[in-house]
Amino acid sequence: MYNRYQNTENILNIDESYKEIFDSKNIKNILQKSTFDFKNLNKIITNPRYNKTLYVWENIDRIDLVSQKFYGVPDYGWLILYLNRLSNPFQIKTGDIIFIYSPLQEILKEFINGG
Repeated sequence: MYNRYQNTENILNIDESYKEIFDSKNIKNILQKSTFDFKNLNKIITNPRYNKTLYVWENIDRIDLVSQKFYGVPDYGWLILYLNRLSNPFQIKTGDIIFIYSPLQEILKEFINGG
């Protein structure tokens, strides 16, 4: 299974703007992953080779369940969000339209080769 963090690096966050948080947790820094820079986003969302299924968000939806419904596993909610230019599933409201792109394995190849 593709891991969205495999093409990222670890970054030591010592940013002073987090000082209050660091102090409250009695830590000096946080080790975090760099933001994934996916250069092929527009290549996927505009390429007619990829299927684009319109999905209307329902009040009972969760991103993991939508991933399960379309991809057979709950693990690709991050991909659905990313391809819809969303960073948080709570940004999606009942009645919003999102797009589900497929085939999954071809899109994941784009991540591996072009991310």
